[in-house]
Amino acid sequence: MSNKIAKIDEELRKLYDQSYDQTVDTFSPQMGLPIMKLVYKSQNDEENIIKNNKIYRNFGGEDVEVGQFYHSETGKSYKNPEIVIIHYLKAKLPSFKDPSVLQHTELAGGYLLEDGAPFMFFFKSTSLSSWWDFTGELAKISSEEHIGAFAYKAVFKTKVVTTQNGFKVNTPYLELSGEKITDPEIFKMLMESKDKVQGGLEGFVKMKKGEIIGQQADHSKSDQSLPEAENQEVLEGEDVDPDDIPL
Repeated sequence: MSNKIAKIDEELRKLYDQSYDQTVDTFSPQMGLPIMKLVYKSQNDEENIIKNNKIYRNFGGEDVEVGQFYHSETGKSYKNPEIVIIHYLKAKLPSFKDPSVLQHTELAGGYLLEDGAPFMFFFKSTSLSSWWDFTGELAKISSEEHIGAFAYKAVFKTKVVTTQNGFKVNTPYLELSGEKITDPEIFKMLMESKDKVQGGLEGFVKMKKGEIIGQQADHSKSDQSLPEAENQEVLEGEDVDPDDIPL
C-alpha cells in the first residue's frame, strides 16, 4: 500500500469514527429540503399521460414515468436512484386526504449521489414495514462497524404489496448496496450537512403542525404496527397512491 493510499485510509477512518460519535444539534427550523417521491398513476384519468404504452404524470413541466422516483429540485426522474440516508425521524402528520387525521409518518433526509442533491422522503402506510427493516439493518451495521449511518450507500426500489383491504400497491423501499462512501471530501460534506438535514425534517413537521415522536437514535418497534391502508375504490392490481405528497 502506497503512503498516499495509507494517508487517505487513515483520514477516512478518522472521519468514520467522528461521524459515529457526532452530536447533532437542531438546525434552523426554516431550512427546507427538496422532496423525492415515487410517482404513482393518478386516480384522475385526466392527469395520466399515455405515451408508447407507458403511463406518465406531469411534474414541473416534465412528463415523468409512473413507477420512477422524481426529485423536485433536479426536476429529473430516476428508476433506482443510489442515495445515502443522513437523518430520519418519526412524526404524526396531518393526512393529505383528511388534515384532521394525524398519520404515523417517518421522514428520511438523504443525499442523491447521482446529482449531488439533498432530499426528503416520506414513509407511511404500506411502505413503513420495509422502512423499519431497512433502518434496523442500517443501525446494526453502523454499530458493528462503528461508522456513521450516512457512510452506507443504498438504492431505492419498488415492489408490489397487498394491503389488508386486498389492494395491490406499488411500494417504495430501500436496499443497502453493500458499498460505502470512500471519498473523504464527500464524506466530510455529508457529515457537515447532517445538522441541516435534521433541521429541514424538523422544520417540515413544524410547518405542517405535526408532532415529532422519535429521532434516528430510537430504533424501537414497540409502537410500530402496519396501519391498514385507506379504503379506496380501485380495482385490484392497479397502482394507488396512499402516500401522496404535493410537490
